Amino acid sequence: MKKKGEKMKVKGNKFILIIMVISFLFTSIGCSSSAKKDIETKEKDEVAVETKEKDEVAAEIIYLSEVIEYTEDFSACFKGLGNLLSSPNLGDETWNLLVAIELVEMESLIEKTRTVKAPLKYEEAHEALLKAMDYYETIPKYLPKAIDNLDVELLNEIIDNMEMGTLYISLYTEALGEIK
Repeated sequence: MKKKGEKMKVKGNKFILIIMVISFLFTSIGCSSSAKKDIETKEKDEVAVETKEKDEVAAEIIYLSEVIEYTEDFSACFKGLGNLLSSPNLGDETWNLLVAIELVEMESLIEKTRTVKAPLKYEEAHEALLKAMDYYETIPKYLPKAIDNLDVELLNEIIDNMEMGTLYISLYTEALGEIK
């Protein structure tokens, strides 16, 4: 009988050991399920960060492309207007029309530049660009009046605003050069 009791004790110990192993396995499965969720969450977070970084780079490229396009168009507009104003022909309708076209183009470029959304990285520099637009907007706004009235004082104000706009473009360009 003792042997039977010992056998029962051994069976009981085996049973407890099996229960413990099963408990451990369930706990391990639960932990690995939790660990798996943690790994999946970490991977999703890494993908989200990587996607965000790619989106930021794309936004920066779009921003710089738009600004470059508008500044190149602005340069062409200033050049065209400068050529027209360097040899004024006030009574000529064609000359008046060409000046008007350049001024309308300039207004359009100013508005387009103002609608460009700067990525966070460029927001501070972009403020200088917007300030330049504030000064440049006086050209299409007041130049026709200054020409029509041969108003030298108004022309000098426009020139001063052009110089200030150019100063802010220089500040903008410097700020862009400092951004990494």
